[in-house]
Amino acid sequence: MKLFIQEVQMDIKQGILYKYQRYVIAILLGCVLAMFYVTTCFHALDRGKISSMNFTLGDMLLYFFRGKEIYNPINGAEFMIPTEYMMLQLYLSYMIGDYILKDLLGVGKNILVRTQKRVFWWLSKCVWCVITVIGFYAAVYLSAVLICMITGGSLTTALTPEIVQTVCGIPAAVNDVPVDLQVLRHTVCWLPLVTSVGMALFQMMLALVISPVIAYIVNVALLTAAAYYTVPFLQGNSFMMLRNACCVDEGVNTGLSIGISVAVAVISIIIGKIYFDRMDILKKR
Repeated sequence: MKLFIQEVQMDIKQGILYKYQRYVIAILLGCVLAMFYVTTCFHALDRGKISSMNFTLGDMLLYFFRGKEIYNPINGAEFMIPTEYMMLQLYLSYMIGDYILKDLLGVGKNILVRTQKRVFWWLSKCVWCVITVIGFYAAVYLSAVLICMITGGSLTTALTPEIVQTVCGIPAAVNDVPVDLQVLRHTVCWLPLVTSVGMALFQMMLALVISPVIAYIVNVALLTAAAYYTVPFLQGNSFMMLRNACCVDEGVNTGLSIGISVAVAVISIIIGKIYFDRMDILKKR
């Protein structure tokens, strides 16, 4: 266990502390999206669609993850990629990147030779991956907090019905049943994070088994496909509240989405361990 803790500490140092610039960029990205939100609110106020700028932090986070409505080519709707959702997740995929192979062929290789504990090395990378995702979301949420403070927003996660419906486009009711804003608030706070963890572990496993470039391409393809097809097994739908069952009829179920993300995470960890136990490190170079 002591060796495992040392391995995790090394990954935090090499993959997070030494790469702090990436989190600075994540903060800037969050600020850009937050300013998009504030600008949208101002436009809505000018047009008389909302009565005031009394928005909350929860409203802003919902804007980040509102996504796009379910695409239906039959009614002639124009296909559009959800910009905010793609920007956040593509940058997170970049942060996961090729760290695992760079470590394996660098500092990590020396540790493996010394300890002979492959399972510790792989599990440490999984811990690093989860911490990276949490750190990314913390950076984005910090941006939202900063912009809220600057623009006079309320630092609460409560949702404002007027903002939710007008700015974020969430309907007031689904099949004559009012949208539960409490459920929506918890969903937007936790579902994207859990989904990102599952997709990041999947990407890291693919980076080890195939290559970092292919892993990134696969992630981009899955995110793009999710914008087109509303099925729970395409995890990208979990980032879009306008695709969630609590906001739209025939949307994806939150519980099922979380279950799929957890299953993807566990399976990715298992496959990665099995592959790494049998991998010829010198050949991988």
